[in-house]
Amino acid sequence: MAYGQTGTGKTYTVGSLGKDDPSERGIMVRALEDIISNTAPANDIVEVSYLQLYMESIQDLLAPEKTNIPISEDPKTGEVSLPGASVVRVKDLDHFLQLLQIGEANRHAANTKLNMESSRSHAILMVFIRRAVQENAVDEMISQEKASRADLPGRNSVPIVRRSKLLIVDLAGSERIDKSGLSSDTVHLK
Repeated sequence: MAYGQTGTGKTYTVGSLGKDDPSERGIMVRALEDIISNTAPANDIVEVSYLQLYMESIQDLLAPEKTNIPISEDPKTGEVSLPGASVVRVKDLDHFLQLLQIGEANRHAANTKLNMESSRSHAILMVFIRRAVQENAVDEMISQEKASRADLPGRNSVPIVRRSKLLIVDLAGSERIDKSGLSSDTVHLK
């Protein structure tokens, strides 16, 4: 999570695309580059959602017509989800860069005395990874996990899918209103 005053480089550090120079890629691009290089399309699915929290409302940056997206929690698992948010399967790094460009074009920004393109919203990249574990990989699992699976009836007929979720958050700038020159209508973030 990136936090700090407007103009300190949070959005650059987290979300820079590094189109002309790969060494200038931000955390989002570097993380997806690493994830994609360590996945195989035959066994793995990588999906993303890109959202913003602006004026106490969640908006989908990949489908900006989707606003006021609710947050729900599964009472059994405690898993938090955002029903209605776009979840896009990532084909490769270039596809992900295109998605980030779309999202950034839809993100709220304003000029301040401290920054010409100040992000006025919190941006949240959610990365979902699912991996189907092959039977030979199951044999290599730790003994405790194997023992617990051995007790399950029909264990060979149940596919094993491992899931991960990565959240990368770029918070809106924090600053004193008198120094930034913002008006009260652009500072409603919490």
